[in-house]
Amino acid sequence: MNVYIREIQPSDAAVSWKWRNDPEVWALTGRRFTGVVTQEIEENWIKDVLKQTNSKRFAICIKDTHQYIGNVQLTDIANKQAVFHIFIGEKEFWGKGLATQATQQLIDYAKKHLSLDKIILYVKKNHENAIKLYKKVGFYISGEKEDDYIMTYTLNNTPLVSICCITFNHAPYIAKCLDNLLAQQVNFPVEIIVHDDASTDGTADVIRTYEQKYPNRFTVIYQTQNQYSQGKLYVYEDVLFPMTKGKYIAICEGDDYWTDPLKLQKQVDFLESHPDYVMVSHACKVIYTDDSLAWNWTFPHTEITLDDALKSVTTHPNTWVFRRYDTPPVDYNSLPMGDDPRMCYLLTLGKSYYMNEFMSIYLLHQGGSWSALNQLNKSLHTYIFRMYIWNYYPYKRTQILPAMKEEAVKLYLARKGNEEAFKKNKFYGTYAKYTNFSTKVVYYQAIVVYLLSTTFTRIKKKLKKILK
Repeated sequence: MNVYIREIQPSDAAVSWKWRNDPEVWALTGRRFTGVVTQEIEENWIKDVLKQTNSKRFAICIKDTHQYIGNVQLTDIANKQAVFHIFIGEKEFWGKGLATQATQQLIDYAKKHLSLDKIILYVKKNHENAIKLYKKVGFYISGEKEDDYIMTYTLNNTPLVSICCITFNHAPYIAKCLDNLLAQQVNFPVEIIVHDDASTDGTADVIRTYEQKYPNRFTVIYQTQNQYSQGKLYVYEDVLFPMTKGKYIAICEGDDYWTDPLKLQKQVDFLESHPDYVMVSHACKVIYTDDSLAWNWTFPHTEITLDDALKSVTTHPNTWVFRRYDTPPVDYNSLPMGDDPRMCYLLTLGKSYYMNEFMSIYLLHQGGSWSALNQLNKSLHTYIFRMYIWNYYPYKRTQILPAMKEEAVKLYLARKGNEEAFKKNKFYGTYAKYTNFSTKVVYYQAIVVYLLSTTFTRIKKKLKKILK
């Protein structure tokens, strides 16, 4: 069943006056009528509103029978925005998706004939079906007013924020991730770009249901061959970031999710009012798949510096919102990881602010990309990053030296008995590339100190036994 919209006519009052007197029709709208509305009153009202220059009012009709079943309209047209209203008066047509069709047709009309930047509407917070309808056609929650949500549709399609989501075999988790991306309450347009790396567990099917349900909200790349296994590791810099249109970028992988619907609004508000800051992050809860808490990921200061980032991972990437950059970090495509060098690069462009609020979840599970690595890979990846900093940020060598020595020892221990696997590792070439005289000195100094220390400890234990 399909509908079309046409301009309302005074003769429509013969039908619509009955709707005005049906409290069930108006129960979930913001309109309230006192007394009885007669056909004559309704007809005079239609004649009056048709004279208005700041509104466009349409009848919703069944395509096959031309039966008039409801109204859809834009009112208070001014300053490049308008207020949206809709109702289906004939209750036999409730729940059949006809309001969705009419809403989309009115939006299409506005795009073609009205110079609007945005359309807003008010919907009762408990009217879940209507909220789903509006989200489906592209409205997003942008605020609250008493018992209502304020929802906005942006006709100027340039987003302020681009959300980038990469996923692989996240079927048990991806729906929760996407639901919470959609739940963000903002007063600016947002785009959501999803990259599925040829999942084999049904993740892509879940994403397709969201594309169908919310056709104007997602841009999705479905890989047919797994890019990671082919050595194409840098999906953000190579694929997603070049696609973004937003001034700012936010990241959330498919097995993580956001918990605060105002997260983006808070972070963007800060960045908009602080042009010397390049990124904002926040606290994050780390949980297991049974929802038990592993730890709280926090940072002790309100500002994160490059020195902080060089010492350790300060905040989780799903907490970041940062200014889009066109030139990626130097030599990024040689590295086994992207988050650490990305943050260090951003901190060379400006300052980073930390909000001490828990607004996201990082999920620990065996399918996670880091969790799946063995100790040799973890140690090699981390040490390569330290070598990267040593070579490309030489003015920070003093700050990085203690961490680099610590990681050198971890790599040495991981290599013991695994030298063949070490040299066959796909990042061994990067390790060799970054190895030079100065990095060798650091590595072997750290190993010598470690061996001397452990030898001394063993001798000390033996002496204690002898002297007993």
